[in-house]
Amino acid sequence: MSFRYALFDAEGELVEELPPDDAPASVLLGYGEVVPALERALSGLSAGDEREVVLDPEDAFGSRDPEAVIEVDRGELPADLAPGDELAADRDDGGAVTLKVLEILDDAVVLDTNHPLAGQRVKLRLFVDSVRPALPEELVEAESRVVRAEEPVSQPLLPVERLLRRGGSNRPQGDDAAAVPVPHPGGSGRVA
Repeated sequence: MSFRYALFDAEGELVEELPPDDAPASVLLGYGEVVPALERALSGLSAGDEREVVLDPEDAFGSRDPEAVIEVDRGELPADLAPGDELAADRDDGGAVTLKVLEILDDAVVLDTNHPLAGQRVKLRLFVDSVRPALPEELVEAESRVVRAEEPVSQPLLPVERLLRRGGSNRPQGDDAAAVPVPHPGGSGRVA
């Protein structure tokens, strides 16, 4: 199935949209390629169908984790930070994380590492472009991914990197972003 989408935050602000001139997203239903809530929303749709679905936080980007608010040594970050700025960093255990500046203290910066949409009910508009049977090689590949997976991966609807474009600051991202070690939530909370 190929589809386009528009994602809106709790206030109804458009967060992400797959424009008509971009290639549609593609998914093989039934193999855990997308989060269960999105798979349920797409199931049974045909080419040309549209569906709008409101997702609770646990079905979309998860609940806010108070332990994901951390303090980082002030010297490890750019000097010109301001509350509300967003930075990108690599997580110690792999993947990317958004660091939203909450507060700047004399010797530390308080950062929120929660997904930007964590704790929010979001609205998703889905537009189905096409539906076709999976090719044999697509099924083999999908089945091998399912077999290789030791446990279901809890993933947000959209990776955090895609949401770094919204709001915040004009700070560099990617290779030019600040390199900040980020502990796994549940750790000490303070990075020395």
